Amino acid sequence: MMTGYCVTVDVLLDGHSPLDPAIIGDTTVDRLGAMTAALARLHAAVSGDERGWSATVTLEASTLHGARDRAVSEILAAADRFRLPTAPVVRVEAVRQDVRDAELQRPTLPDLVSGPEAAEILGVSRQRVHQLAHEHRDFPEPAYQLGVGSLWFRAGVVAFGERWKRRAGRPAKTA
Repeated sequence: MMTGYCVTVDVLLDGHSPLDPAIIGDTTVDRLGAMTAALARLHAAVSGDERGWSATVTLEASTLHGARDRAVSEILAAADRFRLPTAPVVRVEAVRQDVRDAELQRPTLPDLVSGPEAAEILGVSRQRVHQLAHEHRDFPEPAYQLGVGSLWFRAGVVAFGERWKRRAGRPAKTA
């Protein structure tokens, strides 16, 4: 029985990190485009720059290992044909297509809340959220500080609300 697989091959040139700034050269862009066209029958997605490149293809095979071996062979042959580096290969990933599709459906951003949303969760005003954040050591640290305000992980705000001993009304004035 044939099954659909997605296979990704990454080549990263020695001395470079994926975090380095992109180094775009016209020749490399042309070669990556030619490689994409050559692998079009496998629904290829190819990207990269002078630091290295990545190619993902989709193909049918009877086993995961068979899909991986065929894809790596075809991808590296296309890279070689268009004078792109074929080593060092730093990653080969093979996954069943239905699994990949399910992964792509899963949200990748964390569940964040702003001040007004945190206030709604806690049943207080926006101003009180900021006061709680400054007064309570166990209030969650902001995940992000933006010019317009803070963002917190929703789970942290909910957990704080469950622990917080809220007293109704204004605090008593001290003499």
